[in-house]
Amino acid sequence: MKKTFVSTLLLFASCLIANPTVAQEWQPLFDGASLDGWNQKGGKAKYEVVDGVIVGSSVPNTPNSFLCTDKDYGDFEMELEFHVDHRLNSGIQIRSQSLDDYKNGRVHGYQVEIDPSDRGYTAGIYDEARRGWLNPLSEDVSARYAFKQNQWNHVRVVAVGNRIRTWLNGYPAADLIDSETPTGFIALQVHGVGKRTDPMTVKWKNIRLRENPENTVEEDIIRKLIPAATAMKRSDFMELATSGAAPNAETVAEKTLTLMMLASVGFGNKDMTQSAVEELSMTSTGMVDPAKLAQEIVSGRVTTMIKQNRIQDIHCVVAGDSAVGWFSFEVPNLYQGKAHYSATRTDSSWKITELSMPARGVFLKLNDDGKWSVDDSRTNDVFAAQPEISKLAEGFKFTEGPALGPDGKIYFNDIPNKNTIVYDPATKQNEVFRANSNRANGMFWSPAGALISCEAGSRSITRNFDGKVTKLTGEFESKKLNSPNDLCLDTAGGIFFTDPRYGNQDDMEMEVQGVYYLARGTNKPVRVIDDLVKPNGILFSADFKTLYVADLGANKTWAYDVDSPGKLSNKRLFFNLGSDGMTVDTQGSIYLTTQGAIHVISPLAEPMEVEDEEVYGSKIAELKMPEAPANCLLVGNTLYVTARKGFYSVETNRTGIRQAPAK
Repeated sequence: MKKTFVSTLLLFASCLIANPTVAQEWQPLFDGASLDGWNQKGGKAKYEVVDGVIVGSSVPNTPNSFLCTDKDYGDFEMELEFHVDHRLNSGIQIRSQSLDDYKNGRVHGYQVEIDPSDRGYTAGIYDEARRGWLNPLSEDVSARYAFKQNQWNHVRVVAVGNRIRTWLNGYPAADLIDSETPTGFIALQVHGVGKRTDPMTVKWKNIRLRENPENTVEEDIIRKLIPAATAMKRSDFMELATSGAAPNAETVAEKTLTLMMLASVGFGNKDMTQSAVEELSMTSTGMVDPAKLAQEIVSGRVTTMIKQNRIQDIHCVVAGDSAVGWFSFEVPNLYQGKAHYSATRTDSSWKITELSMPARGVFLKLNDDGKWSVDDSRTNDVFAAQPEISKLAEGFKFTEGPALGPDGKIYFNDIPNKNTIVYDPATKQNEVFRANSNRANGMFWSPAGALISCEAGSRSITRNFDGKVTKLTGEFESKKLNSPNDLCLDTAGGIFFTDPRYGNQDDMEMEVQGVYYLARGTNKPVRVIDDLVKPNGILFSADFKTLYVADLGANKTWAYDVDSPGKLSNKRLFFNLGSDGMTVDTQGSIYLTTQGAIHVISPLAEPMEVEDEEVYGSKIAELKMPEAPANCLLVGNTLYVTARKGFYSVETNRTGIRQAPAK
């Protein structure tokens, strides 16, 4: 989740105090033909206008360069598009300054990052030449994977009071509360490149800004969905939230949605208590009681409590007379998740017909009689009572390593045939993506659009970018790796990978079958685990705070705390099963592939004793497969399974931490 609010009082004040300046209309910051209104500071990178686009080109032996607006800006909403060379770090300065008494005029201030590396921090907020990272995207998978390599990307920035928010290609990214610099210029950065002489470029176009925005896009969505809010000013939302309308179905739905959206635009604090949440939302069966929810909304209690939630992301898609959307939320120190809604339009009115929180098994529907009820047709079971297992492709020798690509396709390996296969869910067709793959096994696509692979044949970790395969590492302390098997990327762009050896061991140069960490930009891995028999599957938890490592040789899966990039502690037994490969859902459950089935294990906060051992996981589901599974991947609600000679899918009632990208 994004950073917590620094100060409830500051946030509340910044959102409620009316800005005395009248909101302005959108204005272009770039006229498409010249650099009028801009001036260059810092380094000597080249800025020019080419075909209606600002092009910044790197030059050697110069510091960071900035093309700055002549004017300073305080509260504003800005949109632009950029296209960056995959080798060049860059950024967009906002509320920035150049002062004679600060580092001899060095440009400093908030920077909306442009990061085309495997780390993927584009649209995070960095404090240039001052404090460093303020809001990296280390805990936001959707935002990190929203970046489009070698394409035009859209960035939106809203800076109002002490709150700065960013969006990347429509995905909510940074959310920062900070009052260090209330005003300053906007600048387009070309990063220094040291002695490199080959020019690299970053381009910008369609740069527009409006000062003192009266409404944000989120508030506009509220007005579209809820007729009663259409003519309201921002301050009037509070009155709507506390009014005592009758608890009919439409009022319940509309007021609930309104209140949740209110929190997203700033009416919030963090003083939610666990007992209050349980009293409001949950009955003894763990389901929301619609009648009680309606009662609480009318009494105004939900008003207070939902304002104390943190609602973060709001998505709304309107198609004709239907609308669907979702929002992410956090109950501090208790729960985080995603809620979904559906709405239909009759005449000119919108009516919310479904509200659900799938990860908690909460599904509400609006009945024909206008009353809300629990939708009994939906359950929180991982799989349906009789799940349909679909064979998507066949004719392979041994399939492994499923990975979600930036194009929404699923990539997997046919190891003995030395082929990487790509399957397109849209066309249901598959083809060879890479031949002569050196018996690649586990794979992972990075936010930069690079395919990172464990190659058993070359005994190395490789990176495939635009069809060019480069070796990242193949040795540890001058000895060849055994046979890299599986890997996962951390939030800093580093790689954890397992290195067992199956079959002939005559040419092994190491006595240990271990787990390693390769930091971003380095080629020398560090051994982080050396006490397992045959480490195989490896996976992060949904929040990236726990690393799971399956020891197939000992038939156990272990959990480790991730203290910092490459640093592990607190080894504990997760479950008495090993696994060839693993995946995770948003609820935190881990899917193990072993013994001819998919075993779904739910993490436990406290251990339970099983056969004289303390384990931190409990099995909640098991699915037998037509062929013994080797690995699996949950994308959206679809579980993809590589199993011996076939490639399969099965629909679930859970959600993966990544969705297929929108087309």
